[in-house]
Amino acid sequence: MDSLASKGSVGDIRRALQNLPTGLEAAYDDALERIESTGQSELALKILYWTSSANRPLRLDELLHGLAVEPQDRDFNEDNVPLDDVASICAGLVEVDQTSKVVRLAHYTTQDYLQRVQKTRLPNVANEIASACLTYLSFDTLIRKLCENETIHSVTARYPFLDYAARNWGRHMLVCSPQDKELHARSLEFLRKKPRVSDHLVELEMA
Repeated sequence: MDSLASKGSVGDIRRALQNLPTGLEAAYDDALERIESTGQSELALKILYWTSSANRPLRLDELLHGLAVEPQDRDFNEDNVPLDDVASICAGLVEVDQTSKVVRLAHYTTQDYLQRVQKTRLPNVANEIASACLTYLSFDTLIRKLCENETIHSVTARYPFLDYAARNWGRHMLVCSPQDKELHARSLEFLRKKPRVSDHLVELEMA
């Protein structure tokens, strides 16, 4: 039986999934093992787990911006944006809608599988997403632009991960490991900070 990771297209993946009612778990295990044996395994796993853990489907530009964030960043660094085709490096387990550019898992069973094995494959993904949200919302340039009353459309065009981060950082914090003291300290610091990007977003939307 061919591995899911050897399929060449989303259609191939779907047909393979339909024909694997009993060996699905083993097929997914094999797919992840093949992904992990490549040079892009860390990025591929992050794409898979970000996609399965997000509180709503992410557009491709939102996902790429979120993945590019590093905790020490003071502004967004375009050089960190992944250049690889996300569907290809994830062995077809994710797909990008050509119209909406939304990134989705190729099959509903993929979500169930990833949630089951997340703790062993990528245990810190919840913390990483929450950290990326907090870092993004704390960008100096972003705060300055909003304080200068730049239009929300122009700001989100340059910072596409902004809307998701502002609306969902708290939800991701709720599922973070309590052992990550530094992350929790950062969240408290963000709550005390004035001005906050999330506050400006609310004001701009109401206006």
